[in-house]
Amino acid sequence: NITVTEGGLLTNNGTLSGTLDTQLLAEGDIATQAEADDMLKLTITGGQVQNYGTFNGDILVEGGILELAAGQVNGAITLDDGAIKVISNSSITSLDVSGGTITFEEGAVLTLTGATTVDLSNATVFVNVSADFLAGLEIGETVTLFDSDTSTIEFNNTLVTFVNGGDTVQTLVSGSQTGGSIKVEAVVPEPTTATLSLLALAALAARRRRR
Repeated sequence: NITVTEGGLLTNNGTLSGTLDTQLLAEGDIATQAEADDMLKLTITGGQVQNYGTFNGDILVEGGILELAAGQVNGAITLDDGAIKVISNSSITSLDVSGGTITFEEGAVLTLTGATTVDLSNATVFVNVSADFLAGLEIGETVTLFDSDTSTIEFNNTLVTFVNGGDTVQTLVSGSQTGGSIKVEAVVPEPTTATLSLLALAALAARRRRR
C-alpha cells in the first residue's frame, strides 16, 4: 500500500501494480508484480499524485490532488475530500464521490470503463473553457465531461463553474443519463454581476420616482 501525505509527490509514467511496501516512485520508474489480481491500494491525504501510465488498483482521495493525464486506472477511485484534476483524456473503472473538487481541463474527457453510478452533486465541479465558449454560454448547451456506455451520471442539480482565467460563469445541471454530456439548465450570474444588475435597477427606479 502507498500513502501520499502533504508535500509528497508520486508520478507514474509506466505501470504500477501489485502489493508494494510504502515507497515514492521517481518519474519514469515502473513497479510491477506478476499476480494480476493482487491490487495496489493508494491513499492520498495530501501532496500530489500524477498518473500518466497504468495504475492497477484502487485510489482513495482524502486530501491533496490526484492528476489524471492520458493514463488508465484499473480500479475504483473514491473522492472524499481534496481534488481530482482531469488534465487530458483518461480512463478509470469507477468513481464514487462524497465530497471534494473535480476539475476538467479544456476538452478533457474522463472515460468510465465499468458499470457504475456517479453522483456529482456532492462535489464542486470546475470546467476550464475558451473565452469564446464562456462568452457564448447559453441554457441548453451541452458539454461532454464523461464517456461511458455502461455508467450512469447523476447530476441532481449540480452547480458547475465554467472558468477562463479570472472569468467564471456558474451553471445548474440536473437529471441523470448514460454517458456524460451535461446539459446546462440555468445560468447563474456571478455575485459581482448580480450586484451591478441590482444597482442598475435601483438607479432606474429612483429616476422614475423623481419624474
